[in-house]
Amino acid sequence: MSAKKKLHEALREIVLNYGHDIYHNSKLINYLNDYCQFEPMALYYVMRTILSDGYASILLDKQDDPNWSLFVQQSIGKLQKQYGFQGIYVNYCFQSLAYGIGLYPVINQRLLDEVEGRQPPQASHPSTDGSSNSPQQQPQVNSKHQKPTFQPQNPPVTPIPPPPSPSKQRSFPNSPNSNTPTNPPVSYQNPPYQPNPINKNNGGCSGGCMDDISSIFSIIIFILWILIQCS
Repeated sequence: MSAKKKLHEALREIVLNYGHDIYHNSKLINYLNDYCQFEPMALYYVMRTILSDGYASILLDKQDDPNWSLFVQQSIGKLQKQYGFQGIYVNYCFQSLAYGIGLYPVINQRLLDEVEGRQPPQASHPSTDGSSNSPQQQPQVNSKHQKPTFQPQNPPVTPIPPPPSPSKQRSFPNSPNSNTPTNPPVSYQNPPYQPNPINKNNGGCSGGCMDDISSIFSIIIFILWILIQCS
């Protein structure tokens, strides 16, 4: 017998030699021991559990069902929860079973590298095309040497203040933060009313005029008194 093959290659060769119905055979794990090199050994325990629980037989019955990949995804989650198996090993075993009967054309190379330890394991989920939808590792960048990026923004808009309302009195107070002296506030007001004095030279009446009239009136009275005495 030639050198033992990988799990998915061994399943394809067993199906070619014995037909698809080999998946209904409870001794399929014994055939795999003859054809397959379980590396790492954890694959043996995962595959033995899958076969003993009847998942290979159910997958064969669902090979013509358009939703067979949904059954694979649900079975992977169920086995991980029930037995605590590592996700990459359960995923690889189911993909190998699907590959053996022709449902998967190829096995994802990233998944193979994870199973064989050539790449750190990542969370993966099988898809209908046999590829693994595992997130790609992003290179880590040292934040100390990373230049910040700035997004262009529109300049801020300054609102235009409304014009000041007119007032009768305008004042210019000094600014509290200014060191430059300014003039005191100027008020524009009408001066208080003051009566114009009467100019004596212009014929106006004054206290002098009243004194002259009193003197004349006294003289007239005195004359009249003399006349009365003489009569």
